[in-house]
Amino acid sequence: MDDRFDVEVVADGGTERTVLLSGEIDLASASAVWDVLQSVIDDATRVVVDLSSVRFIDSTGLSLLVRAHRRLRNAGGTFAVRSPSEMAARVLEITGLDAVFGLLDGTPGAGDPRDALSDETGIS
Repeated sequence: MDDRFDVEVVADGGTERTVLLSGEIDLASASAVWDVLQSVIDDATRVVVDLSSVRFIDSTGLSLLVRAHRRLRNAGGTFAVRSPSEMAARVLEITGLDAVFGLLDGTPGAGDPRDALSDETGIS
């Protein structure tokens, strides 16, 4: 992987996967990140994306998360974001995606993601 970002997948048992993203999630890393997200979505019914080590995320990175959320939801699965870094949390809050994804605390398996998309976001 590029020194600017990393993607790691942890199988949490059965069909649950945690995707650990770190570094910069942007146009330069989008293709590699999507390849991993796509393979995880094809193999799991619950996906949690951990953003605790993300230093930067732009609109391309947010788009990847929205695509993953939609694809998994359309397949009957659930998607959530866990422990966003301060920077990532601020971007999710500004865009309203914090309410779309359902933010979990740092404890694996904690809380239930709010998987439904709200009418206010206009994302479906």
